[in-house]
Amino acid sequence: MRNYLFLLGIIFCTCVSAQNVSYVTLRGDTYVMNMIKGWELSTGEKLYKKPARRTVRGYETTQITRICPKNSIKDMGASISIMEFKGCRSYKLIQEQDSLNYLKDTSISSTVWDVQSSEKVKQSVVLTYKANKHPETGENQILKMKIWYVQGKKNTYVISFATAEELIWRKELSTMEKIAFSLEEI
Repeated sequence: MRNYLFLLGIIFCTCVSAQNVSYVTLRGDTYVMNMIKGWELSTGEKLYKKPARRTVRGYETTQITRICPKNSIKDMGASISIMEFKGCRSYKLIQEQDSLNYLKDTSISSTVWDVQSSEKVKQSVVLTYKANKHPETGENQILKMKIWYVQGKKNTYVISFATAEELIWRKELSTMEKIAFSLEEI
């Protein structure tokens, strides 16, 4: 009985501690949203001190990426990226082209689309890539990615969460969903 209560206590503490996520405000050119405190700038943003800017599909875009700090050399980590398509008033233009690209990509093993029940987040997709070997450990790894298509009044936003770690996927996916839904166009 004592072991049973001890085990329940550990499970309860684990569940409570997993719910304590601290957020900071992430500001893009045309949006604000929550971001997990402690996630780091991407290498490019550290190096150039600004987000990536380029033209994609005829739209001016800005991309901001945050990386989960690694715990070990085996840890493949995780990332979340937000790409804003300035002046794109229809997420469908971006989503349809992306879906065609996913069909052509032979490294994707499964594509699962989901229609969101949200005013802002219109659609999402989970991509699972074929296994490949980790360059340092030689272990098989499978990249998973969830992408949300968010429609603002003036712009479209594509938010993607990616990791090859199953534990990180299970632990962080619901938090990433909350982050995607927190985006507010300014």
